[in-house]
This record gives sequence, C-alpha cells and structure tokens, in this order.
Amino acid sequence: METLTFEIIGKPKPKERPRFSKKGFCFTPKNTAMFENLVKHEAYEAMKKQNLNRFETQVEVSIIAYFETTKSMFSTKKQREIIPELIRAGKLRPSKKPDIDNIVKAIMDGLNGVAYKDDALVVKIMAQKFYGDIQR
Repeated sequence: METLTFEIIGKPKPKERPRFSKKGFCFTPKNTAMFENLVKHEAYEAMKKQNLNRFETQVEVSIIAYFETTKSMFSTKKQREIIPELIRAGKLRPSKKPDIDNIVKAIMDGLNGVAYKDDALVVKIMAQKFYGDIQR
C-alpha cells in the first residue's frame, strides 16, 4: 500500500465559513484559501519527492495537528513540573479552538485533486490534536 507523508509547518488553520460580497457572490476567505494552497503545494512536492501519483482508489487519511503551549500553562512551579510530563505522556492535549473538524476540512480541501482524484475516495479519517514544543 502506498503512503504519502508530509508536514505543513505553522499553526493549524481551520476551514472558515464562506463569505458573501456586497453583490451576493460567495467566496472563500483569504486565510482559508492561503492555507489550502499551502497544503496543495506541500502535498504536490511530497508526491514528487516520494515518486507517487495521485491516488485513484480508496484513501485513508491521518492528520496530526500540533499546537504551541501557552505561557499561562506554566505560571506556577508545580505547573512547570507536571505539565511537560502530562504532555509527553499524551494525557494533556489541546481542547481549544480551532475545532479538529474544521482543521480536517481545510486539509482535505487542499488535498482534493492533488493527492487524490476526489475526496469521495476518502473512506477513513483519523485526526488528533497534540501539544508540540513543550520547552518552557
């Protein structure tokens, strides 16, 4: 089974709701369009590097979104001792916005037509949120 693996550097971005112009035209917000284009670019480059063609059959997708810790998480000595351990053990994970389903939607739309012919080919999605850098 072929596998495409790649990384998108930066903060995970959610799929924003479509916007409407004053004349009633629907458009994708700029931040969403930029993130989806970044996903397309990274997927295309990874496919070239890994010598893969666009998938034409059933696809399974796994997404791991990493978030930065905040300074407020480490405001006391006890927090500075306990929180890194909890994060490393996977017991403390981000339960904040953006919502995981909106992150998935933005990535899936970016992959559509590039990594796979159509997102209807996706039969399984696994998505997770973790804290990344925990050095404070």
